[in-house]
Amino acid sequence: MAVTILGHEQTNKESTMEQYRVCITCKQSKPFNQYSKDKTRKHGISYRCKTCHAEVNKKYYDKSKMAAYANAYYHRNKQALNQKARAKRAANPEADREYRRTYYQLNKQRINKLSNTWRKKNPEAGRRAKRKRRAAARNNLHNYYTLEQVIEKYGVICYLCNKKIDLTAPRWTAKQGWENGLHIDHVVRIADGGPDNLENVRPTHGYCNLKKH
Repeated sequence: MAVTILGHEQTNKESTMEQYRVCITCKQSKPFNQYSKDKTRKHGISYRCKTCHAEVNKKYYDKSKMAAYANAYYHRNKQALNQKARAKRAANPEADREYRRTYYQLNKQRINKLSNTWRKKNPEAGRRAKRKRRAAARNNLHNYYTLEQVIEKYGVICYLCNKKIDLTAPRWTAKQGWENGLHIDHVVRIADGGPDNLENVRPTHGYCNLKKH
C-alpha cells in the first residue's frame, strides 16, 4: 500500500492507503480529513489544515465587519433567501421542528428576553401571534387580519353594548381606564372551535369583553 504525503510515498503491503498533506502554515503532515473541502484546490481540499485555518480567520477577519456584510447581503437578497428557506422547511418539516426545539433549548434565556422586548415594542403583533397560536393548538381556522381591518370593517362601536369605544384608552387591563379601551373579541370563542379570522371578530370595550364570560 502507499501512504502519500504530497510527493512522498511509503510502501506497506499489509496496510490500506491513507492520504496526507503538509499544511502550509504549521508544516505538519496531516490526514486529508483534517482539512476543509475546497474544490478549487488539488485533491479537493484546502492547503491549510482546519486548526490553522481557524487561527487565521480569528486574526484577519473582523466579526463586526463580517456581520455588517452578512446583514447587507441578506437585505439585498431578502426575498430570494426567504423563499428558499421556506421551501427547505416545507420539504423537511420534522427536521425543521427538531432544529427549532434544539435551538430554543440552547438559547432559551436570550430568546425569551428578545421576545419580551419585541412584544413591548409591537403589542398588536404580539396579540395577533397569540391568537394564531391558540387557534393552531385547537386546529381551528386562522386567517391573517390586522387591527385596522377590523376597525375599517366594523367601526368603533362596541357590538355588545352599542356604545363608542375610546381608542385612546389603554388596552392592557393593568392600566387605569382599560374598561373603555378597545378589545378584539371572537364572536364564537376559539376555545369553542371558533376560527381566528376577520369574519369571527368584532370590536368591543375591554370591560364588555371580560364581562361577557
